[in-house]
Amino acid sequence: MTEGTAGRYGARPFTDREMLGAFAFLVLFGLPFAAGGTWALIQAAVTLARGELREALMLGAMGAAFALVGFGLIAGSLWARGRVSVDAAAAFAHPDEPWKWRADWAKGHVLDGGPKEAWGVAFFAMLWNLIAFPGGVLAFQAASGKGQGLAWIALLFPAAGALLAARAINAFARARKQGVPRLDLATVPVPVGRTLAGTVRTHLSEPPVEGFTLVLSALRTERSGPDNDVRTHVVWQEEAHARGRLASDGRGVHVIVPVAIRIPADAPSTDHSDPGNELAWKLEVRAATPGIDYAAGFEVPVYRTEVSGEPETAQSASHLRAVAFSAPPLPAGAPRPEPHSPIAVSRDDEGLVILFPAARNRGAAMAVSAFGLLWTAITVFLAARAPVLFPIVFGLFDVLIAWIAVTLWLEVVRVRVDPAGVRVARGFGEPGPERLVAARDVADVKLAIGMSSGTRVWWDLSLACTSGRPVPLGGGVRDKHEAEWLAARIRDALAAAR
Repeated sequence: MTEGTAGRYGARPFTDREMLGAFAFLVLFGLPFAAGGTWALIQAAVTLARGELREALMLGAMGAAFALVGFGLIAGSLWARGRVSVDAAAAFAHPDEPWKWRADWAKGHVLDGGPKEAWGVAFFAMLWNLIAFPGGVLAFQAASGKGQGLAWIALLFPAAGALLAARAINAFARARKQGVPRLDLATVPVPVGRTLAGTVRTHLSEPPVEGFTLVLSALRTERSGPDNDVRTHVVWQEEAHARGRLASDGRGVHVIVPVAIRIPADAPSTDHSDPGNELAWKLEVRAATPGIDYAAGFEVPVYRTEVSGEPETAQSASHLRAVAFSAPPLPAGAPRPEPHSPIAVSRDDEGLVILFPAARNRGAAMAVSAFGLLWTAITVFLAARAPVLFPIVFGLFDVLIAWIAVTLWLEVVRVRVDPAGVRVARGFGEPGPERLVAARDVADVKLAIGMSSGTRVWWDLSLACTSGRPVPLGGGVRDKHEAEWLAARIRDALAAAR
């Protein structure tokens, strides 16, 4: 391997000179923050001794925030240097096997990142609150003392800090309850076109009544713009359900979860070669448990290898005998995966009717509406205080958010399949005029990821037409197997009509 070839999980590793320069820069960058924070904390103590509580509060909060950033950068740099050196050594030792560049992957397992994420959330929540809480409260007092009606907007920042603190507490409580789950992989790497198989070791003492939900996602992270804006979206996802079972080892009795999820041959490979466009695979395991629900996440090594183009045979999949497969494609007469779904499926004298009702995703609609109200409040504040360009730009985004919220609350879609073809009617409150797509013009019914929030996605259905232009049907289907079942019903009705 040379300095120009791939390194850490697909990205070139740092040389010793580069690492020394980078970490020296971080330490030097952190020193002014650490020194300034220490000085502010000393001044806060002196000010408090003089009885000036308000000034002491501001100096103390500012000093703690600066010290947290400064000493955090210094300590983190010193700690990370050794880890990066180990990763770089592994990359140079195995130039063509990036799955050996991470210690846990090389040993055939993956550890849940929950505890690390909890510390990350806690650090950010502490930093945010040190800045936002005293500043927001003092700004509110100053604005309300002058009789300004929009003074309450200043409290939005402390409120956001309270939510961050609650999230950090919840993350630590979950980590304390479930320990550090571990995914033992049947094969490393997991080749594209094969099956991700293994078992998850939990610290639960009994299997959850409703079992476990497994979600495997391919996540693309893009960084762009002068501010290095980060956007992560799901490019592929599959769900499966598994029943946990009790097992025992030297550490006692615990629940293990079998994992087996098929990865298609055209799925993307793990790729970290371009920092501005990275691809990673994540397996999430969730279950409803008393108190805090069970949730674990594992970054898995899914790579395109020399066997990715070969079909998976019984001999090559012998490692799957000990685990339970994920749900296979639904046959024609399969029962509905989500019997309590708000989407109504029925038949009348003309054919199949599928009704996508209004507000079928209340959680998403409420979240968008709440965000829209916050955005509107900011827009109103800017209209009174900022130059005219700012409220105009924020107002345009406010209109877009309002349109999305109205669509989530009110849009109704009716899909009717009869001998003439597929009739699609959509509107607000009730279906509008029908659009007919002739049966001879329909090539297939396709699924695509619509809305997404993190790794939670909603599926949209559409008609693939011979003309090449898709026709959207209903959307916002939360469960992929439910969306596949609906698509299968439409295909069956079209086949019967023809």
